[in-house]
Amino acid sequence: MVTDFDIRPYQQGDEEDIVQLLTLVFKDWSPENLSCAPLDHWRWKYLDNPGGGNAITLAISSGKLIGVQHCFMKLIKIGDEDIICRYSGDQCVHPDFRRMGVATKLEDSNREMSGICGDQYAYYVTSNPYMIKSYERRRPRFPHDVLNLFRIQDIDKQLQAMPMKNPGFMKLGYLTMKSINRIKNIFNIHSSHKRDFLIREIKEFDERVNPFWEEVSRHYNYITVRNKDYLNWRYSDPRAGNNIILQAERDDQILGFCVLAIKRQLENYPIGYFLDLLTLPDSLNVAEALIEDAVDYLTNNGVNIICCQTIDNHPHESLLTRQGFVNSMINLQLFYRPYGDDGIKSLKSAPANRIHFTFGDIDTLPTELPAAR
Repeated sequence: MVTDFDIRPYQQGDEEDIVQLLTLVFKDWSPENLSCAPLDHWRWKYLDNPGGGNAITLAISSGKLIGVQHCFMKLIKIGDEDIICRYSGDQCVHPDFRRMGVATKLEDSNREMSGICGDQYAYYVTSNPYMIKSYERRRPRFPHDVLNLFRIQDIDKQLQAMPMKNPGFMKLGYLTMKSINRIKNIFNIHSSHKRDFLIREIKEFDERVNPFWEEVSRHYNYITVRNKDYLNWRYSDPRAGNNIILQAERDDQILGFCVLAIKRQLENYPIGYFLDLLTLPDSLNVAEALIEDAVDYLTNNGVNIICCQTIDNHPHESLLTRQGFVNSMINLQLFYRPYGDDGIKSLKSAPANRIHFTFGDIDTLPTELPAAR
């Protein structure tokens, strides 16, 4: 076997080989509900993102692509500044060329390349046990826990569709957590919210979302910049998948939005996701109404299990539990790497309601659900 390889940057014309390798290594690399070819999805993700650049490095052996590392840039508001962030996306090595140092050299070269874009911060998400151990040695964990919550309409239907070891134990645990949440909700102060606003489904965000973003951003110490260009790239472009956007409005003003996705990787068992949920400060009544309508939308479309992410102790957590969501007890494995004085230390003391992180801030949805483990 040839063990020599070269590392070089992406060049126009590499796209088809890259997508072919990604599809080989990750069987479900591109969303199954795409209305476009996987190659178009790749172009959307890495060439057309509005974040200000990308870094794509390739490993080549005897003229064959054997590995690739992707990063793209995005703006994140940290403290009072919008920081250029390097988000580490798809990385893979051909099965025949693993344990040869390919991944390490790809990562080193990619980091050097992305530095040209002026990034000051990076974050990484992984479920790979090997990568988790590696990150724990080299990078700090994000200072706030990102919870994975889920809501199951029919637990027996869930266990039948996604069998697991000790199903009786899982069922008992889930029902117990739901009962605990019901008891907590009895003691939580809650007044029924008045709906003096409209919630409607939209296809894309219009200019009104920019002043909405400007007002929301002042409330957060950490949040990906969610202006019109970013939101329409992330959620409205058909190459991103068939997402559902619910928007709350009053008097032509945007009050908030919720973005949903439905994955159909299991036959006759769609899985729902809350990709994003954002409202104006002090508008928890709007957030609660969006959650209610989102749950109704998904269940009316045959979804039995709904997954979402939120920051531990964020006000959205209590709203979600009120609607039947429970904590999976498996947090997102989120690490970061600061570049210079980026204000990340101040986040450790920031309250949870000033931190925003959801499924929309990562590039893939989980294929193995906590509820099915």
